[in-house]
Amino acid sequence: MIKLIAAAFTLLFRSRAHLIVENIALRQQLIVLSRQVPRPRPHDTDRLLWILLSSIWSGWRGALLIVRPTTVLRWHKRGWRWYWRWRSGGGAAGRPTLDRKVIALIRRMARENPTWGAPHIQHELRFLGYDVAISTVARYMKRGPHPGGQNWATFLCNHADQIAGFDFFVVPTSRWRAQQLIEAFPFDTAPRFLIHDRDPLFMADEFQRWTKHLGSEDLPTAPRSPWQNGHTERVIGSIRRECTDRLLVWNEAHLRRLLKKYVAYYNDWRPHTALDGDAPNLRAPDLGSSDEIVAIPMVGGLHPRYRRAA
Repeated sequence: MIKLIAAAFTLLFRSRAHLIVENIALRQQLIVLSRQVPRPRPHDTDRLLWILLSSIWSGWRGALLIVRPTTVLRWHKRGWRWYWRWRSGGGAAGRPTLDRKVIALIRRMARENPTWGAPHIQHELRFLGYDVAISTVARYMKRGPHPGGQNWATFLCNHADQIAGFDFFVVPTSRWRAQQLIEAFPFDTAPRFLIHDRDPLFMADEFQRWTKHLGSEDLPTAPRSPWQNGHTERVIGSIRRECTDRLLVWNEAHLRRLLKKYVAYYNDWRPHTALDGDAPNLRAPDLGSSDEIVAIPMVGGLHPRYRRAA
């Protein structure tokens, strides 16, 4: 590097003709050298020199032969990255490593709850005091292509009190549907508008008659437009995916008991994406000092809630 600086000062005092001849000779030698060494490996001092030249000399691209101009620009960007990394403390690049106990907890939750996705597990971890990104949770879940369902213990727990009963299916009549409408809005609590899809169950004459009798205006949604009644559709979808589709419902009493348990879980413990991972009844985080995490079964074991051991 010192030799190059001394040579630069010497060239300043030579004649223009002498500099042109010497420049041609040096370039011819570089061309011959590049044929023998197709990919030269410059040192850090060489890179630094060309970074400086590119900053102060507009014609540096025409004088560059050993590498491409884009390579010099890449050296320049890399140098700035090193500089700012040094200014920021010189720590290791990338995300901080995740504690092994948190990784084990993520895999445990994924194993114990096959229907839970990364957002659900992320919200549960937040209530235990662990702030982990969704992408990190998804990376450590290690779920197979076909997640398993509930175990036999959970299945029998949800059906033990109804083993003696048996039922194939129920065909609700229009009078039964009208009765459900009356029970949903007793006395003077009927809403002004009643929104529903175009299922024939709701379009029956008796149902329409009872809707008018309650003083509500019937408003069917457009065909194939579930978003027009999005809240109801989403709640029903959650109940089906997380409860009724995973159970055998024997009779109305059994269904009411299951739904009562699920509603308690839904309102008090289940994380909701629309509520930023919180429950409707504002679930308090468990920030105890114990590192042991215990699972408390809910809805007969379909959905556990996690807390720190006492």
